[in-house]
Parts: sequence; C-alpha cells; structure tokens
Amino acid sequence: MKRVCFCAAFAIVALSALSVGAAQRKALVIGNGQYTADGMTPLESPVNNADELAKRLATMGFQTDLEATVNLGTLGVQFAVAKFIASLQPGDTALFYYAGHGIQVNGVNYLWPVDRPLVDQQQIEEEFVSLQTLYKGLMAAKSAVNIVILDACRDNPFAADGWEPGLALPRDTPDSSFIAYATKANDVAIAVDVTSGDRPYSPYTNALLKHIGRTGVPITEIFGDIRNAVDSLTGKVPVVENTLNQIFYFRPPVTMDAQIEIADDEALVVVDGTERMSYRFSGSKTRQLPLHGGENLVSINIYNERTPALLPILGGRASEGWNYKAAFTLPGGNMENFDDGEKTTPKDGPRYGRLFTAAKFTVVVDDEQGAVKVTDRDDEVWKRDGLLDPSTPAGVLTAEVRQNLEWAASNTGPADCEKDYYPYLDCVVSGRNRACLMRYAAQRAREGNQQEALDLVAKTQCHNAAARAAIRHAGADVVSSWLRQH
Repeated sequence: MKRVCFCAAFAIVALSALSVGAAQRKALVIGNGQYTADGMTPLESPVNNADELAKRLATMGFQTDLEATVNLGTLGVQFAVAKFIASLQPGDTALFYYAGHGIQVNGVNYLWPVDRPLVDQQQIEEEFVSLQTLYKGLMAAKSAVNIVILDACRDNPFAADGWEPGLALPRDTPDSSFIAYATKANDVAIAVDVTSGDRPYSPYTNALLKHIGRTGVPITEIFGDIRNAVDSLTGKVPVVENTLNQIFYFRPPVTMDAQIEIADDEALVVVDGTERMSYRFSGSKTRQLPLHGGENLVSINIYNERTPALLPILGGRASEGWNYKAAFTLPGGNMENFDDGEKTTPKDGPRYGRLFTAAKFTVVVDDEQGAVKVTDRDDEVWKRDGLLDPSTPAGVLTAEVRQNLEWAASNTGPADCEKDYYPYLDCVVSGRNRACLMRYAAQRAREGNQQEALDLVAKTQCHNAAARAAIRHAGADVVSSWLRQH
C-alpha cells in the first residue's frame, strides 16, 4: 500500500555554524489557504500566519516581503523556492516558512499548491516541491544557518481510503539541525484556529508569534515554550530532534559592560541568581554580561574575609572593613556607578567574615523596542543586615520575607508541581532541622562557593518558569540572609 498522508503542523529548523562578515538574514514566507480545487479544503489561517510572521521577522533583521507570498499555484511555489535558494550567499541565515496543505509520499514531504486537486502519487512526486529539494538547495548554497518552518495541513482527505495520517520523520537534512514538529510523528494536529485581535491564526503559528521575538532566548528554549503552549491548548505534543552544535537567537542578547575597579576583599556580580563575574582585592576587571528580554535581577555581593590578629598566639581575629567600586554601562551608553564600604564592621556581625549583598538593581529590556532601563536600584541593601529581623530570635521572619515565601509557594505552576524547595527554605530560616539539604548549602557558602550553595537550593524547585521566578523572589535572598547570620 502507498503510504500517503497529509502532514500535521510542524517546524524543521536546521542550523550550522554562524559566519562573520557580510552574512545576511533572508526569509521566504509562504501562506497557502485558498484551495478551490475539488476535494481540497480551504484554510482560513495560513495567509494571516504568513503575513504576520513576515512582519515580525523584518524586525529581527530578516530581508523578506512584508506582504508575504500567498496562495501560490504549482509554478508559483516552484519559482519562489528556486528564487529564494538562488538569493543565498555562503554564510547567510536562511529562513523558510510555509503554511498550508502538505502531503508525504513514501516518507518524503511535499508542499501542496492551491491550484491542484487531489492527485495520485506520481503527479505529487513529479510536480510538487519536496522538502528534500529545499534541503539540497540550502546545502548547495552553503548558508550558515538554515531554518525551515512548516505549519502544514491539519486534516487528511485520504484517510477514508486507508492512508495513514501523520508526518514522516525528517531525513537528509543539513548538518547541525534542530527539527521541531508541532505534533508527534503519525499524528495530526487539531484543525481549530486561534483568534488574536480580529484575525485567526493556527495554534502553532500563534504560539510562534508570541515567543519568537524574545531577546536573548535561544531557539531551543523558544520552541520549548511553543511546545507547552500548543500542548496546553490542543492536547497535541510538539516534539524536537536536536543536533545543534551552537546556540542560535532570533534576537541576540543585549550586553551590559560590568567593571569592578576595587574589591576588598572580593566582589561578585550575580544576574538572576547566577554568578557572572568576581574579583578579589583592588584592581580592575571588565566583562560583558548578557541580558535577556524582561527583568534581569542584578546584585553586587561582597565577601569580607576575617583578618588574623596582630598577635596570632593570643588568638582571635581583628575586625575588618570592606569596600568596592563598580560601574555598569548599558546599551546606549548610560552608566550606573556604585561606590561603598565600611572602615570596620561590628565584630561577628553579618558583614564580618561573610558573604553579603551590598547593592542590587533591575535591568529591564524591551523585546520589541530594544529599550533598556534600570529600575529598583538599592545601594544600601547592606545597611539593613539582610532579610531576617536582627531584633527577633534567629529564625523568625520579617513580614516581607514571609510574604515572599507565601508568594513562592502559591506560584509554582501546575497543581501537580512538587514544591520540595519550599520545605527546605522553611527549614533554613526556622532553624528547626540543621540536617536538611540546606546544611550542605551553608557549608558550601562558608567555603566560598556561593553559586554551588544556591544550586543546591535550586535543585529542590519544580523546573518551570513560575518556580524559577519564585526562587528569585524569595529563595535566593532568604538563603543568603540565613547564611550571613549563621
């Protein structure tokens, strides 16, 4: 039996090494919806899908027809693909998007033009453009990054004749590929469009439009979020085949220059809970820090070492001060300067021989406009001695910390998401169970490995976006505070 099936919505993303120099981003966007031939089902969303995606890609540096290329017949599809391939130069980024009906014959997928009725296998193989033709063209063009996205048909008129539905696995794709389907192999996506504004879009492209423009988010994470959105809406589970050898961004991260001019004894810059740079003693160190779209939470942490007494034989240690000087240059040239310290610290106080947060601020990056601004700057975090109220017994929380912890517990995503991290945080700040995981986190922090300490905390959280936000809002600050006071 011939194995012929209409394919589900899917995306094929094939990437190879990025090139330098005059490499350009080029895109061909096709939307076929006005099928009028006998036996073919018209589709409402493909033209909207293609038109909106072409506009969105143009904002990301892709050269494309803002009107898109829509409702192409047999010769139109052949010509558009051939012209696109011929326009590519070695090192270019090539993106091909197709929305409309598609079909596979003997494991090869084909694009269905609007002027063709249901035809037999021989006609499909001889007249339709296959993905294998596209793949061969991309490899011959030597484009450095090749992205092929197909949001194809969601029904199968051959099903009544016994043809198996679903999509064949890709084959003979360019090297270093990320292949993403909007549903599993041999499965068919649900033919229900999503209305956004006053226009219908397919569920897959609707999710693509929402996530593709995020600054500093790699393509793997973008398609992971698309998978979750489509699964939640339709119950279909998009899948990926990933053989990438590098990271690709639709919108690359913006960078902030961070400079530490003085660090006595050690200054660390932490972004979203991850240590990005550190420097010990006076000197100068500069590093570019990547920023993603939305809020980037930045803190300057200081480690104040204990100083041996002048006469070690008598025992004890001398109280010591600390200081730091740092500057952060944002895209566009605006600068945030920090300069602070103490000549001495209270003996056995929270800033004596311990790691503490000196200052923090938030950098907000606008995905669409690229604008960058600083909010919530706080130069005197260290003066409040952390989040635990020093006037109360150890382990008693301030109202602010308790509120943050309650927020974290109620914002960890689905109901079945494990909240293991919360009891560990609670055990830390209450001091009830020193044998819990956080005991090891405290030990790592005392050894100077603050990042490993926070990683131990993070391992107890449920891995979803809401939980990551929760750990940033409550977990990291609470643990850091507890470590400073113990």
